[in-house]
Amino acid sequence: MSRDKDYDVIVIGAGHNGLVCANYLAKAGCKVVVLERRPVVGGASATEEMFGGYKIDVGSAVHTLIHETGIIDDLKLEKFGLKYLQLDPFAFAPFPDGTYLRFYRDLDKTCEEIEKVSPKDAEAYKKFVEDWTELNRILTATFTSKPSAPSMSYKALSKDIVSLLKMTARRSLQDRIHQLLMDYGKLLSMTFESEYVKAPLAFLAAQAGVSPSTPGTANFAGWHALSHSTGVTRPQGGSGKLSEALQESLINMGGEVRLDTEVTSILIRNDRAIGVETSSREKFSSDIVISSVAPVKTLLELIPSEALNDNLRRKISSIKISPISGVYIRGIATNLPEYKAVGGSDNKDHYMGMQLLCPTLSGLEKGFQEATIGNKPSKPAVYLLTPSVVDPSLAPEKHLVYIWAQPYPLQLAGGQSWDDATQDVVADIFNATSEYIEGLVDIITKHRVIRTPPQLAGDLQLPYSNIMHGDMTIDQLFFMRPIPELSGYRTPIKGLYLTGAGTHPGGGVQGAAGKNTAEVILADMTKAKRWIKPALVVAGSSIAFAVLRRSARASN
Repeated sequence: MSRDKDYDVIVIGAGHNGLVCANYLAKAGCKVVVLERRPVVGGASATEEMFGGYKIDVGSAVHTLIHETGIIDDLKLEKFGLKYLQLDPFAFAPFPDGTYLRFYRDLDKTCEEIEKVSPKDAEAYKKFVEDWTELNRILTATFTSKPSAPSMSYKALSKDIVSLLKMTARRSLQDRIHQLLMDYGKLLSMTFESEYVKAPLAFLAAQAGVSPSTPGTANFAGWHALSHSTGVTRPQGGSGKLSEALQESLINMGGEVRLDTEVTSILIRNDRAIGVETSSREKFSSDIVISSVAPVKTLLELIPSEALNDNLRRKISSIKISPISGVYIRGIATNLPEYKAVGGSDNKDHYMGMQLLCPTLSGLEKGFQEATIGNKPSKPAVYLLTPSVVDPSLAPEKHLVYIWAQPYPLQLAGGQSWDDATQDVVADIFNATSEYIEGLVDIITKHRVIRTPPQLAGDLQLPYSNIMHGDMTIDQLFFMRPIPELSGYRTPIKGLYLTGAGTHPGGGVQGAAGKNTAEVILADMTKAKRWIKPALVVAGSSIAFAVLRRSARASN
């Protein structure tokens, strides 16, 4: 570390990506500090204590992709209290007519469920999962690689050549490319005949924040295959336990995490990052600053406007960030919701995982179309979770009920404010659940927290309330995320790096962006050291030559 600097590395934001990045750098010997605006770590996957000790997730509640990155083993996070619980069945999809499906980790068991509504779709589902499992092995290999076409191709090929051969044996390369470029609504409609299968899979894909008709989003439906191969999990003690374990790991390696410390500006001198300043006017110095805040906020708000050329600023301003997300309600309940479809069945495993109230794919698409023009969805799709069933420690002697309804716009049409609309929106959401559940509103009226799109945008620093920090469309993925010029985590400002959901490979609880950013920084450090050593030799030789020349002159 430079003697005149406070730290080797400053990380802005203690979301899981920022903490992952900090951990890898601390593991390599860097002196690291993480500065977090909020009083807890975890960002949009944090867990907070509310209502006198109940542990409630403020955002993401289930984890799948993190298990594909190697991070948990690399950092030995189990030593710091991280324990994952399997959700199985991982999804339950009831319908207003009394039909329902359970999706189990076991593929054959799930196909038996689907066979009850469509034998043809049961066969198609098995093929769909097997097909995408092979493709996902290749795609997930690119998650932890530098986002460039050559490095991704090498990583994919070296990771699983067998999967590649199986994949191309089933379909031609042309078919594969066509499949990846289509929208997930079309993919599901081409693959399945029954709405009972299409609708829940579409709703799961919609968690990426894009509509079923958005081109190049087929892979969001394809990720579903990971639920069978990897499984759907959540940390015991709440979603935030991942970030809490990362925090403990970092501290154990000598790193620091400072909460309630909001960075308001990144300090730059001579086109180089030299530190940050906080809202309390405190300054921290370092040659390396990493921002896990959304790229648009980092580069358009935290640095001086003159630090970037006009052309690059225009490109950053043009990053697509759809102002559409959802409304969440978190409540304490004395009883679990009673689903009409299962009646008084003794089998209660439908409470284990995600409960998907989305009757049709076309209805989901209609909701996105309505939200795009600022209207509330006429019938919102509703995602429920009852995490205390699998983890009673979250709500002793009671239950947690999580509700996520979508899609809802950040700005309502006609000048209506969210303050005025919230009560009606909550009523709409409970009305939408009444086709499936008897009296849900009566179960959780006493203790509940509601967050609308503007509140999500403010509380969690989500640009335009977008949980992905930027649309996950084909032109903003891989080596084009957030834009090609910034896709390698580096910025034109020396020492300033980006990480987080707005960078490759995107959002979701996975941590790959943080891991990748750390690898890029360590590579840059190594490269700098290789240049410094010869420079010191040259400098030393020059000094020695000057001394000898002076001695010669003096002797004359």
